[in-house]
Amino acid sequence: MQQGSIIHAERRSGPDVWEFRWREPGPDGKRKHRARLKGKPLTISELAEHYRQRELKPDTVWKTYSTKLTYEGYLSKWILPRWEITSLRASTLEKLNCGCDPCLLLDLAAPRPEIS
Repeated sequence: MQQGSIIHAERRSGPDVWEFRWREPGPDGKRKHRARLKGKPLTISELAEHYRQRELKPDTVWKTYSTKLTYEGYLSKWILPRWEITSLRASTLEKLNCGCDPCLLLDLAAPRPEIS
């Protein structure tokens, strides 16, 4: 189930930003639109480093060792050599043509379950 979406928003002054948008019930029971700014557009290199720190570290239990090893190989061999200095914008996602949901790629603040 989708819990929101991320869009690339241009601003009148200042740098473009990513904006996380969602709806939630208001006090009157009607659904209200909400939005939160996520920051400036990232480069593929910054996104990969964040992914490594969050998803590929050894104590991460929601991915198997072989999955982490394979994903690290994809980053090192194919993704970063070609795309590392590219700014991550909506047009970049089209160029990547990865077939992925952009929300999954860009939602860097998604909480992960704490497993004891």
